[in-house]
Amino acid sequence: TTGLDPNSRKSVWDMIRRLQEENNMTVFLTTHYMEEAAKADYIIIMNEGKIEAKGTTYELKEKYAKDKMIIYTKNNTFFMHYLS
Repeated sequence: TTGLDPNSRKSVWDMIRRLQEENNMTVFLTTHYMEEAAKADYIIIMNEGKIEAKGTTYELKEKYAKDKMIIYTKNNTFFMHYLS
């Protein structure tokens, strides 16, 4: 749905959900939008071809987003300068 306006994006999602429900279909979807991923029943997060995390939205939020933030950077000195 990259490049679509919000209404078109919603229409695509409505169609996917309708097809899934009417046909009892499994849908595999790739996205960079967290709000889209949150609509899934089960999520797998991949990085450079490797599975980094998997679970339901609730499970992933409980494990990774509960009052903490994980930041990966290649230049720690530069990043730490702006945090202090």
